Amino acid sequence: MRRRRETYSQVLERLALAPEVEKRLLSTVDFILDAVREEAEATGTTVEPVLVGSVAKGTWAGEPDIDIFMLFEPDISKGVMEQWGLRVGKKILPEWEERYAEHPYVHGYLNGFEVDLVPAYKIRITEVQGIISSVDRTPLHTVFVREHLNDMQKDEVRLLKRFMKGVETYGADVRTEGFSGYLCELLVIKYGDFESVLRASDRWKYGSVLAIGDAQGKRFDEPLVFIDPVDAGRNVASAISKDTMGRFIHAAREFLNSPDMKFFFPRPPQSLPVERLEEIYESRGTDIILIYVPKPDTIDDVLYPQVKKLLRSVVRALDTEDFRPLGTAYSTDENEICMLVEMESASLPAMKKHEGPPVWVKNSADFLERWRGKCLNGPYIEGGRWFVDIKRRYPDAVAFLKERFGGPLGKDVPPADTIEKLGVLSHIKQDVALLLSEYLDKKFPWER
Repeated sequence: MRRRRETYSQVLERLALAPEVEKRLLSTVDFILDAVREEAEATGTTVEPVLVGSVAKGTWAGEPDIDIFMLFEPDISKGVMEQWGLRVGKKILPEWEERYAEHPYVHGYLNGFEVDLVPAYKIRITEVQGIISSVDRTPLHTVFVREHLNDMQKDEVRLLKRFMKGVETYGADVRTEGFSGYLCELLVIKYGDFESVLRASDRWKYGSVLAIGDAQGKRFDEPLVFIDPVDAGRNVASAISKDTMGRFIHAAREFLNSPDMKFFFPRPPQSLPVERLEEIYESRGTDIILIYVPKPDTIDDVLYPQVKKLLRSVVRALDTEDFRPLGTAYSTDENEICMLVEMESASLPAMKKHEGPPVWVKNSADFLERWRGKCLNGPYIEGGRWFVDIKRRYPDAVAFLKERFGGPLGKDVPPADTIEKLGVLSHIKQDVALLLSEYLDKKFPWER
């Protein structure tokens, strides 16, 4: 217990903002809120700016981002709301870009802080009125957390968020498929503190349903369910994959058994020496194919689902042609996507044994008609069934993938630049070496 408490104190000390940074943060928030109010008054528009997110709740666990929602009455048209919000956001932020959730908003920087200025509707979720757009819930989430999270628990949320980041389960984005900041806050509200959340996770099973109090919602078919206390029709944990849920449960067990700062602040991943990579690869006796694709100019939430879908398609195609895929991985940098597929062998015999129907099945004659004189051997009977030895369509996996996936690979994913079998490792780029290292020598972040 003493060791854990010492660890918690060290983590919170590292997370604390310097007084001058916190002062600059709060003054930046006030400046933006005042600027939105002034624009609303000048244009005669009814808009209420509200601070939301971790800064509003006092639960940030790292560099704080400023999230300000500009709330419009529900009778305002979506077009008017979006246009006003974008114009004002661009006017307030000296550095900005348009981003898109369910509708566009402005993302930018001010005084060294990342800022999101988001137009939304001011609502109350009732049986009569639901949400108008998905972002409308966010101010309600902020109100709920501020009303139910006491000051001492704010540090507990910071610990949980930092732990989640350290073990790589934090973030409801499509790449991480993990725990959102709001879910971390709800878990602390439900269980009381950081350590209690870790202990409670040992009781979670696939499909476990969690809630604040006796709240009930509709049925969900997802690995973990947490009923949103402000909207019972929503699962706050919907982004979490089975793998991420399993990783958090395992990390919690490991930490409680042996607490250490490395769970909160692990070493960054490092590439293994080329000699070690070659040794591991040769010991597996498998083949790895690398697919290099130019990275399209699109947001991550659009790109990553397509990359994952593409990898699933590659695996299914290889499996259909008997290449027995064993695993996949991918990485991206500013210019390129690199996808990795490991299989038992990238080369197969020219001959394939093809199974037909039992001899006594009436339509077995159709099988004979199809293959007689068109196969390498047969038809012949084995175990009461017809078989033929035929020429395999694709004995080489690289050639097969080039033919099957030679064109555009998705709505926003262009054709591959290169599809090749992994060769001399000393020639691969650093980012590919890191991808191979993480794939061939799998370690949890706290084990690095």
